[in-house]
Amino acid sequence: MSLLDKSFDRTLDAWTHAYMAPAWRGAVVEGWVFEGVDARRAAQAKLEQAGVTARFRSAYKPLVHFFLEEVERDGLVSAEIRYPLHEHAQAKRFTLEAYPLVALLQDVRVTMAPGADDLHYDVRLSYADGSTIETRVFAPNQLGHAPDGTPELSPTGWLRVQDADGAVQTDAAQATEYQLLFRSILDTVRSHTWGAHEPYFDRLEIRVDLPGIDFALPVDEEIVSTFEALHEDIYFSLLEHFQQHSGRPSGDRGLQPGQIIPDIRRHDGAPRVRISVEPFAPVVPVTP
Repeated sequence: MSLLDKSFDRTLDAWTHAYMAPAWRGAVVEGWVFEGVDARRAAQAKLEQAGVTARFRSAYKPLVHFFLEEVERDGLVSAEIRYPLHEHAQAKRFTLEAYPLVALLQDVRVTMAPGADDLHYDVRLSYADGSTIETRVFAPNQLGHAPDGTPELSPTGWLRVQDADGAVQTDAAQATEYQLLFRSILDTVRSHTWGAHEPYFDRLEIRVDLPGIDFALPVDEEIVSTFEALHEDIYFSLLEHFQQHSGRPSGDRGLQPGQIIPDIRRHDGAPRVRISVEPFAPVVPVTP
């Protein structure tokens, strides 16, 4: 039984198309999306051909991507980092998002200390030749609410645009396809009428096709993957929903809602999500 089949606009394509218009020649566009570096640089090149200066960065693990994409690491001796604090985020939230930066910078002295509450990492880089660089790395987040109404800070797309005269036309959070399809999955499952007794289904299949980030780091077997992150977010968010639906107390491990099966796949076209409830395959007897 199908519960949802929905496609979404690809945010990076939509922004590129919008700012290639002649009216934006001379503009400066900065954006943060949940896409890999190749796709982001290709979009920058298209806008450059239209006379627009563009820089698209990763909204996922922004500090890690900053060091991978923008920092000259040859001769780097130390990195002093002040990470953001926010009243609606755990104290170590932004240090966890920076994992595994310390291991990535193996021969660099890395120190991390709490900083301001304006969603920026303050970074001071020192080099062997005595030079230093001080900069700020934006960590785009938006304040929303968890299902129980608790304020919740979560990563978001962001768009910052100055026109040719230098006037700021927009500087605000933008819901990307990554966020929109995740919300549509939760909304669909929460609004569906489930039974009163476990299990509520045999198999709840969630197929997601979307662009994203997925690459290995030269550190043990670490990978940076929005696909893996989305898989975990979907699975545990739905598990939490069915925990509440069952009336079981938080932490009760007896929950048996059925099999929740997120299937997240890379796709460079229009993002799409499909949700269906499926029966178990019939048992085929084994002939001796």
